[in-house]
Amino acid sequence: MAQALGDNPTIGYHSIRGLAAPLRMMMFYKERTFTNVSFGADVQDTWFGKTKPELAAKNACINLPYIIDGDTVVTQSNTCMVYLGGRLGIDKPEHQFRNRTVLDQTMDLRNALVLIVYPFGEIKTKDAFAEGAAKHIDGDMTANFTKLEGFCAGRFMCGDEPQSGDFHVWEMLEQHRAIAEGIGKEPFWGKFPKLAAMYAAMKAFPGIQKYLASDYHTKYFHNNGLYTFFSGQPDSAVYPASKEEKVELGSGKSVLSMPATLHYFPAGGRAELSRLIAAAGRVELIEGGMPGEGVDKSDFVSPSGVPLLQHGGLKMAQSTAIENYLSLLAFPDLPPQMRAVDSQFCSIKEDVAAGTYKVIFSPMVKEDKEKAAEELRKNATKWYTVVEKLCPADGFINGQAYPTAADVAVLNMCDTVMSFGICNRLAGIDWSSYPKMRALATRTSKFPSVSEYLAKSTTFTANPMGL
Repeated sequence: MAQALGDNPTIGYHSIRGLAAPLRMMMFYKERTFTNVSFGADVQDTWFGKTKPELAAKNACINLPYIIDGDTVVTQSNTCMVYLGGRLGIDKPEHQFRNRTVLDQTMDLRNALVLIVYPFGEIKTKDAFAEGAAKHIDGDMTANFTKLEGFCAGRFMCGDEPQSGDFHVWEMLEQHRAIAEGIGKEPFWGKFPKLAAMYAAMKAFPGIQKYLASDYHTKYFHNNGLYTFFSGQPDSAVYPASKEEKVELGSGKSVLSMPATLHYFPAGGRAELSRLIAAAGRVELIEGGMPGEGVDKSDFVSPSGVPLLQHGGLKMAQSTAIENYLSLLAFPDLPPQMRAVDSQFCSIKEDVAAGTYKVIFSPMVKEDKEKAAEELRKNATKWYTVVEKLCPADGFINGQAYPTAADVAVLNMCDTVMSFGICNRLAGIDWSSYPKMRALATRTSKFPSVSEYLAKSTTFTANPMGL
């Protein structure tokens, strides 16, 4: 058995994500406190003039990144990743050689990327970056991701759980996503469905959600700000000075790691989209059923209705508000514009639902079936025509590698039995009139986290009214 990592190890690297991003991610994933030493604009003095000579006395191969674990000083990127993977209990012996292949293949891609983001290759000016990056995406990136796609053995590169190599693959997917977006290239996720699923699955871990919300992900440059053509930050961003700080993790249970409890009927209705959002982002959601005597609805700011949600100390009502909150947990790194799109689709779902409830909860649905079908058809046509225009021909609405609230809202409107599925059937909806909407719902249902939920859900298909 591998020796465990000591208390408060040190990770040293440039003040960027780069080759240390996988190391920091692993520490957050396992929620282990560490000291982060970042060498910034004053690197010549702080690293070359001071720290490097000091550490060379303990390890003659010293370079960036490095790890200090008690008396042990580790250096070289892949060695550091394997060291942390072993000491944190991430890497399993049975995956040793497969994981090493993943690490080496990903480093091939990283080395090719270095020639694009720094003036070490053919690209010598920032003006030439977009053209060179486009060639890189179509060439070296596609070649390496194609190999990794073919080598992916499950939910992660070696199976059901991430190994150290997955964290570097994830960072490479993330940086190439940002570069493609920055130069106006089409998203590449459709070419690599297994890598896209792995990318999404990694973001669902509570520790990784903490990392995605931290400055190490949101504010650090992708590459060295003194030389790079691509920082991933606004042009106004200033490359910082060197800094050492202790990163306190694992000191008590974070609300992000706690399951949320949803109170609602055992059917779809106004709660199924919340369930789908949680499932898509692998947020643990406990079914609390209808609130009993021990639950005061006024504590949730509800005079009488459901759904209700409790998460840690938070108690809330209103279906769209709950959907938006769960979206923050499920998709933590979406920018405001994408969140606005998601919220809009959640609101459209609510409008469609309101139109269905007017019919199926009225005597009309049994006493005048023709009129009921006509009213339901009007409601669906009014909204589905709009939704169809917004649905992409392939991929997902926000252009991510994974479905977000907008996509599962479309799935909800197409297929959740209560009340959408019932009403689509009674209205005689012809999906050939809404081909993109129908195709998006099907794609979303096949995404691994959503597919797993649908396979076990009893609420998605429940028909309590027997219609």
